[in-house]
Amino acid sequence: TVYLINPNGILFGAGAQVNVGNLAASTRSLTGVNTDSFDGTNALNGTAGKAAGDIINMGRLQAASVMLEGNEVRICNTGDLTSDGTAKLTGAAVIVKAGGEVNIGYETAKTSTRKFSETETVQVQDYADTSENKVNAASSLGWTVTDLSGQKKSSCDSMLVNNVYDLQNMDQNLSGRYMLAGDIAASNTSSWDSGNGFSPVGSENNKFTGILDGGSHTINGLHINRSAADYVGLIGYNAGTIQNVGLTGGSIAGQKQVGGVAGYNGIVGIITNVYNTGAVDGLTDDGSMAGSNEGRVTNAYNTGTVSASNNDVTDVGGVVGANKGTVTHVHNTGMVTGYRGAGGVVGYNNGGGTIEDAYNTGAVNGNNNVGGVVGCNYGWGTVNDAYNTGEVGGNSNVGGVVGCNNDWVTVNDVYSSGAGSGGNDVGGGGGRNDGSKITNV
Repeated sequence: TVYLINPNGILFGAGAQVNVGNLAASTRSLTGVNTDSFDGTNALNGTAGKAAGDIINMGRLQAASVMLEGNEVRICNTGDLTSDGTAKLTGAAVIVKAGGEVNIGYETAKTSTRKFSETETVQVQDYADTSENKVNAASSLGWTVTDLSGQKKSSCDSMLVNNVYDLQNMDQNLSGRYMLAGDIAASNTSSWDSGNGFSPVGSENNKFTGILDGGSHTINGLHINRSAADYVGLIGYNAGTIQNVGLTGGSIAGQKQVGGVAGYNGIVGIITNVYNTGAVDGLTDDGSMAGSNEGRVTNAYNTGTVSASNNDVTDVGGVVGANKGTVTHVHNTGMVTGYRGAGGVVGYNNGGGTIEDAYNTGAVNGNNNVGGVVGCNYGWGTVNDAYNTGEVGGNSNVGGVVGCNNDWVTVNDVYSSGAGSGGNDVGGGGGRNDGSKITNV
């Protein structure tokens, strides 16, 4: 048995190959390892009270048995764990233990044919939720998946998305669990549907409730051009989880609730460990992560431009357009251009929305209610631990941090060093403040 022990985490990168008799990899503390047992017995016998780092496998592991133990464990493809380079490991030959999430990708057994443009009719993964389609899943292969104490974990199987055609075909199963198998080239979507491009997965009436795990991969050059449509983004309406993915390049355009990642992130929606570098454009509620957010957006950033396509646009933000949920650990460096309610991070924060640990360095421009972090903070909205260094310009209610604070809002531990310009109610921290609690500015 070959042991790999690193409390900081273990990554088998793309292209990595391991060929050993038996493999055991763990991120438990070295004090929890029985080093006297390296002579042949199990040095990882017993329960690990904690496994600090994550384990990610993107390579090919060949062994008679594999044991992976970490905080979170991600295996990109069950077909990458084999006994001889071909035959998949089955049953007790694979043991996965994790304190947190386990995500294991697999190729569906079925494919189907779908037309995407006049010149593109291709085979795609069939994402039908049937047992015969899951023969390659870890649960079907009989792998043992538990928490660190040995209690069985469920719902760890994720269907692989191999290309942009599979990505579009996720709309055939809105409750599915998906994982990107690699970086996705999506620039050809500009010619789909007579130039309308990629069709958002999920809508107001048919929400996406599944999980999309990017596996730390990117979707490059995605194009959506639906200026008369609402709920526009990679995911139109998210009531599930989108994580560990980057949208690079491309452009997303719609009417209302327009976002690079999700047009609308619902009250149970989660967007985490995600970034965007492409352009986003719409009429109302526009943001790189979500046009509107009632759920949770965390560990996210944007470098692309977020803009409005006419002079009567409301709620445009570098990260989120309109927020009633939670936005934490985020930043924006892209240019933001709106009209009413333009913010470097969030355009309009209300309904108890919370913004925390956020900053902006991009230029923000609009007409009124323009802020370096938030355009308008209204109705019990809260902004904590935020700053701006970008230039902010508008005609009225222009602030380095918040353009307008109104109606029982809270702003705490914020600052701005960006230049501000405008007509009425221009300030370094806040442009206009009514009924607000502002501290440590």
